[in-house]
Amino acid sequence: MGGAGGGSDTLVDVLGLGELQDTFASAGFGMATAAPPLDENRLTPGWEAGFKIFLFKNSGILFEDDSIQIGIKSEYKENLGRLTVFYGNKSGSPIINFSADVDFPEGPEEQLKVISKPTENVIESSAQLQQLITVECVSAFTDAPRLKIKFTCGGVPKLLVLKLPLLLNKFLEASVMDTNNFFERWKALGERPEQEAQEIFLAQKPMDAAANKNKLSGFGLSVLTGVDPNATNFVSAGIFNTSTARIGCLVRLEPN
Repeated sequence: MGGAGGGSDTLVDVLGLGELQDTFASAGFGMATAAPPLDENRLTPGWEAGFKIFLFKNSGILFEDDSIQIGIKSEYKENLGRLTVFYGNKSGSPIINFSADVDFPEGPEEQLKVISKPTENVIESSAQLQQLITVECVSAFTDAPRLKIKFTCGGVPKLLVLKLPLLLNKFLEASVMDTNNFFERWKALGERPEQEAQEIFLAQKPMDAAANKNKLSGFGLSVLTGVDPNATNFVSAGIFNTSTARIGCLVRLEPN
């Protein structure tokens, strides 16, 4: 891991994900500023840019500012997950009084069982430390827990409050089925309105078939070819895994 002096625009490659960091730069994501340690319930400005990347990926940079870079590598199997969080010191001073804890302000604690291991409380300049977080999905949930990070750098206390990218689709398992099987299930679900959701929205970019397939696959769903009579539609299936149930999910994306 290369060092970077305080105030430098050079990104520290904590995870060896140079390509991903170049993607961030080309997309115009600026360096986020850590929130002042005033309100522990307030999400840190800039948290969304990194969080959204994890909708379709399991590793990347969650957040960074001029003093710290936070990256995650994660893996999931059925209703279980394991995340390794990397905290890299980008400043020219040691980070002291460091702590990182998982918080449940919106109440998903009953739906997610999360265990985070404690970390060392010092990160030397240009060094990093790791934190292991394990998770079990008990039932469906609607909001992600938060990662609350406190430390002092250069004599200045800092607080970061980020959403931990524990998302419902991380517990999806792609499923394969033929035309008859898919539409029999689709019709059955249509008879129960509480199990169906539909949304019509304007595309922000021209439709790209390859990109759409990659998004659906990255989301945890299968991409079923030759199933829908309309070849321009995208058809997907998956199984949502919890510790108490396995729930089938069917998706039709219909570009106009």
